[in-house]
Amino acid sequence: EFTPRKVEALGPVVATIADRLVSALEAQAAAGPVDAIPALAFALPSEVIRTLFGIPLDEWRTEVEAIVL
Repeated sequence: EFTPRKVEALGPVVATIADRLVSALEAQAAAGPVDAIPALAFALPSEVIRTLFGIPLDEWRTEVEAIVL
């Protein structure tokens, strides 16, 4: 299902997620040091995968992130 056309169509979705995460990272950094690994490097692919599968955020956090983090 990851045809070039479908992957290309994900660009705006990924950009929206990345923008939201970077904004949150900037807001956190204003208050002090921030660890970019969980805030961006883990969060971006995690959020993209969650979005692709249509899994609700609460379920993702309790069923997936709780195991990984």
